[in-house]
Amino acid sequence: MKKLVVLMLALGLLSWAPLSSWGGGFWGPSPEDEPSVLSYGMAGFGLGAVLGLSGGYLSAVKNDEWKHLITGPAYGAIIGAGLGLTIGMFDAGKKYTGVGGIILRDMRMGSGLGIAIGLAVGTIRAVDSSEWNDLGKGIAWGSLIGAGGGLLFGIYEGPKIVKSASLPSVNITLVKGNPGLILEKKF
Repeated sequence: MKKLVVLMLALGLLSWAPLSSWGGGFWGPSPEDEPSVLSYGMAGFGLGAVLGLSGGYLSAVKNDEWKHLITGPAYGAIIGAGLGLTIGMFDAGKKYTGVGGIILRDMRMGSGLGIAIGLAVGTIRAVDSSEWNDLGKGIAWGSLIGAGGGLLFGIYEGPKIVKSASLPSVNITLVKGNPGLILEKKF
């Protein structure tokens, strides 16, 4: 039990590390709003840990191996960080950057919605069956299915959002006596 508490404390501290990494603006304005491949990695880390916990719980209930509750989030976090970094590097090399961030955002939001719906469904099933593992199964399946749905939504809407946000608005004016066009950019 002591190892579990230490592991959870370490994971908690690790998740807070990026919040204090800029020194409170001591070296100038914080670049938090600027895109970074590492921010994709951190988003993937967190999302992977949640999805790993969901998969670990389902595996623990099915196989009666409760160590999966510990190893699931660890493997999920490592795989999620790797995938997040990969998405970030892919996104940095594209014409329209930001699609990867939208995909990760939609996966996180889909997972959260899935957890909420899974909680409701799991509660109903647990009350009907008196098996309280059904509550955890509902939450875990909701998280996994919601993240999958968020992935599909992000792939569909990401390019559209980024493309529409990056196109400038232009007025075209014909000037009398001038054979060319004058382009004016709206602000």
